[in-house]
Amino acid sequence: MPVEGFTLFGYAATQAYAQAAAKAGGTKAEDVAAALRSGAFDTVVGRLEFDEKGDRKSPAYVMWTWKDGKTVELQ
Repeated sequence: MPVEGFTLFGYAATQAYAQAAAKAGGTKAEDVAAALRSGAFDTVVGRLEFDEKGDRKSPAYVMWTWKDGKTVELQ
């Protein structure tokens, strides 16, 4: 089954969480959140960083459309 574009963002979120949990030394929510806010994480969609509020620095937005029954990223 082909990987759709939006799937990569879910995978990237999982990668960032896993890296933050490793940095935090466990999966306690408060520790993982602190690790996410204090680091940068290499993922399948590039480097992700978060500010002190937990918002992503340099957010990327992708727009999609339907073409011939399939989703296509707008360029």
